[in-house]
Amino acid sequence: MQKIYKIVIVLMLLTPLMVAGVVLAAQEDQKYELRWGAAVLGGNWATLGSAMLEDVLRANPGMTGSVMPIGGTANVMGVFQGKLNIAFTKADVVGEAWDGVGSFAALGKIRNLRILASL
Repeated sequence: MQKIYKIVIVLMLLTPLMVAGVVLAAQEDQKYELRWGAAVLGGNWATLGSAMLEDVLRANPGMTGSVMPIGGTANVMGVFQGKLNIAFTKADVVGEAWDGVGSFAALGKIRNLRILASL
């Protein structure tokens, strides 16, 4: 249980950094829609994604957004395809995408990924 609290605290502290570029666009009175890839509904990541998005939207009234309940590999593909702006995933999935193996073999190496936080 303590591990979950540590994860939540770290992610809450890193939220402003994760959306810094989006915040700048919103501050210039541009409408911006944030599509946040989380995990399937009912789990901790979906709840955390919703809470983080709510905080970002409250701090940036020029933005709109939604949490997409996708998860893992599909989140990386969603960011790669431009369907998501930011997403949760696991380190091993990022490694597969980076190397272009496993679920990403057909797409090849995906190198335009950025890890904003790691647990």
